[in-house]
Amino acid sequence: MKKTGISFPVCILLLLPFLQSFAQPAVHFSAPNMAVEPGSIFTAQVKVAGFRKIVGVQYSMTWNPSVLRFEAIVNPALGMSVNDNFGQMNVNSGVLTLSWFDQTLNGVTLPDSAVLYGIRFEAIGSNGSQSGINFGSVPTIQEVSDTSFAAIAAGYHNGVVLVMTPSAVRDSETTTKVQISECVPNPIKDKTFFSIEAREAVTMDWGIFDTQGRRLYASRNRYGVGKHTLEVSADMLESDGTYYCRFFLDDGTVISRKLMKI
Repeated sequence: MKKTGISFPVCILLLLPFLQSFAQPAVHFSAPNMAVEPGSIFTAQVKVAGFRKIVGVQYSMTWNPSVLRFEAIVNPALGMSVNDNFGQMNVNSGVLTLSWFDQTLNGVTLPDSAVLYGIRFEAIGSNGSQSGINFGSVPTIQEVSDTSFAAIAAGYHNGVVLVMTPSAVRDSETTTKVQISECVPNPIKDKTFFSIEAREAVTMDWGIFDTQGRRLYASRNRYGVGKHTLEVSADMLESDGTYYCRFFLDDGTVISRKLMKI
């Protein structure tokens, strides 16, 4: 009998690039969400997860140069050299590139939440301005490879830097999605609680910041419609003093609540 059509193995080969495009990311790169004061100098840490037996990494990063001024690359991991592994020709335009390859070919493993490097910025934007810290493929294309010496799926999680004075608050009245109370008790010795009323399902990144804009704790919660309680422990804070709990909604709204530790 005469056979027609394409054989099964050939079909798989033809579909492989298509299937790989839907592969779950094996390794993740994340930029932070931060709130900083105008004029402050701070470090945005790029962290990794799932970094297992990696032999090569390259990508581009961008930000708004009218809000953030590049100062330096700090504390690079993997034995990277600031001059050899980071392309800094266009940092004044808000573009940085990374290209690293493990010369031993053995692959490198890092623990989850390890800091790959930090980017030191000066916040030159006005109060209320913001800039993304974004991963991209221009001019250096995104690619990660492991000891199979083939490109593997990677997840890239962009960050946002909000420039604001400690007293500047965009309250919950600016969004119809959620209402967040002041924390009770405040000041706190052991723990405190926020009452959250979600008028629709909402996802929030939230964190604890000191008065210099340094993030001490971060989490991501999803709330269904209704009333909820968020507990904050004094252990999340450092020494006695003033802190800010900031909630970052997916629509760009930032809600800030002041708390004190005694």
